[in-house]
Amino acid sequence: MIACLHVAGQAEPHESLPTSRGFCYLFHMPKYIAVVNQKGGVGKTSTCVNLCGAFELQGNKVLAVDADHQKSLTDWMQLADPPKFPFSVLEMCHAQLHRKLPEIADAAGYDYVLIDCPPGGQDRSQRDDISRSAIVLADLVLVPLPPGVLDFLAVGRLKRLLAEACTFKPDLKIAVLINKRRTTGKMSKTARTDAGQFLAEEGINLMVLETEIFERSVINEAAADGVTVIDYTPKSKSSREAVEKATAEYLALAKEIETCLNPEAHLHASMPEHASTSKPNGAY
Repeated sequence: MIACLHVAGQAEPHESLPTSRGFCYLFHMPKYIAVVNQKGGVGKTSTCVNLCGAFELQGNKVLAVDADHQKSLTDWMQLADPPKFPFSVLEMCHAQLHRKLPEIADAAGYDYVLIDCPPGGQDRSQRDDISRSAIVLADLVLVPLPPGVLDFLAVGRLKRLLAEACTFKPDLKIAVLINKRRTTGKMSKTARTDAGQFLAEEGINLMVLETEIFERSVINEAAADGVTVIDYTPKSKSSREAVEKATAEYLALAKEIETCLNPEAHLHASMPEHASTSKPNGAY
């Protein structure tokens, strides 16, 4: 079932950003992922949509939140009539998102809530306040980053918001995703290493994901049809093969993020049944 809701109202000046969600302890709490990059054209919306599709394919209940006034995610969904996204979509462009979204999502049984954040700038602005609010709510901040010099330079502006959020949430996890990678080019080959060095900042818990999403025309073709690339069925054999590769990449991305957010669960799952949990002599 697809839900497309609209939360009206202009962005309000945020109060103190930290918010308590303790009242929701009876509910199955979703994992919140903010997809953030202040530069436009880096693939935030395509990452959000296709990652939602991958999580859903793996058996999760997923909500995608369109927090960008450009409404690219909502427009993508509405290109198909009737809409064909396998997950729910909520439109909420609000600087109090960290307070208002849990009121809707926490009790609904979602496993993952992904927030497609707006681009922004260096100045304090309504769009920056929306991204700031999403970052404070997030369990994981996902930063899609194409392997280009200008993209690397522009994402440096994001450090201010991330550093600010980490003062409130020192354990906030921030993951860089190399997106729109090309098959050739020096920067594409060294993108993961370069990104880690470029974005390293004291006080920020930054990781560069092993999964990379390659630039493929089928991702744009799927958007034109109003579906995720996972659900796209092109006619040509080469395009079908490209869809299979893109699907495998997004499924790998979903799995890696799941591991990042639930490291203990995956550690226990991989532990042999006969493994002893007792400490060796001398261990504390």
